[in-house]
Amino acid sequence: MKACKTFKTTKNYKIVTMYSTATGTYISDTPIFIISISDDKEELGKRVAESLAASKFIRYPKENISKRVLKEMKESSFKNLYSNSTSCALFLDKEKLEAIPYKCIDTKEGLDEDYEKTEYFDYGKISETKLGETISKVLNESILS
Repeated sequence: MKACKTFKTTKNYKIVTMYSTATGTYISDTPIFIISISDDKEELGKRVAESLAASKFIRYPKENISKRVLKEMKESSFKNLYSNSTSCALFLDKEKLEAIPYKCIDTKEGLDEDYEKTEYFDYGKISETKLGETISKVLNESILS
């Protein structure tokens, strides 16, 4: 399954590619895309599509890559990122795309899935513009909860 996570801050969207491992977990790594929230939705959709295309199965890395990921995202800590953004994970299985919004439980606990607001899409029939609009909608609606 291919995956990425998208964060929305006050200024940017940050799209992080996720890689599945044999342990059933996902590892965040590059490519990472940062685009302005003022960019058009097609740009957001295009970068999400690139991230999903890069996602693949990997061996669990021996080294801790968290610091490198934070540096690429231009963030000081995950605690800061989680408390100052909304986010959703995107999982692509063949042509079915699942968008799961996340909410910050508290800065020590991290993020938790908001399954009640999960949305499903037919990835093969969605344009990059529509994909960007959909992700923006999911992230904006998670702010309201």
